Amino acid sequence: MELQVTLTLSDRLFELLEDKLPNLGRRIEKAVTKEIGAQVRNASNTTIAVKVDAPETGAPVIATEEVPKAAPTTEAQEQPQTVTPAKPRDFGVEVREIMHRTRQRIEGADYKENTDGEGYKKYHRALTEQFKVFATTLQVEKPSALDTAEKVDSFAQMCDELYVTEDGKLETKPAPY
Repeated sequence: MELQVTLTLSDRLFELLEDKLPNLGRRIEKAVTKEIGAQVRNASNTTIAVKVDAPETGAPVIATEEVPKAAPTTEAQEQPQTVTPAKPRDFGVEVREIMHRTRQRIEGADYKENTDGEGYKKYHRALTEQFKVFATTLQVEKPSALDTAEKVDSFAQMCDELYVTEDGKLETKPAPY
């Protein structure tokens, strides 16, 4: 869509208005923009479609809603507003990912498939017990019960501080003080 608007004033009239109204060009532009915006809103039809998986069947469900035409708005309301909904955190998935990452680092990348490996045999139970200790420190019974972002972040930090000593023991990094 192309829109061309031409406003013509005689030189004499322009000089007269320029002395009285120094912001004439800006005022005309705002008035024209406001009018064009109102006409476009009245002529447009907006439809929003949301695709959601049905919980029982897994088949996609499409919900469609027609947005009603807006009433004339002021210039401050005309500014586009972009709102991105915050994706809720799934703490259970995060905790499992943290434990998986820690196990890969300490037991080995193939700890799931190679349950006869030395790393698995030596550290799997010890890590499980350590994860439970961390959860208890955060006032929950087990890691899967972590229910706030702060607790999950603290759990991740504790897991990242785990390491294997030279003599093969599982320990946490000492406090910096």
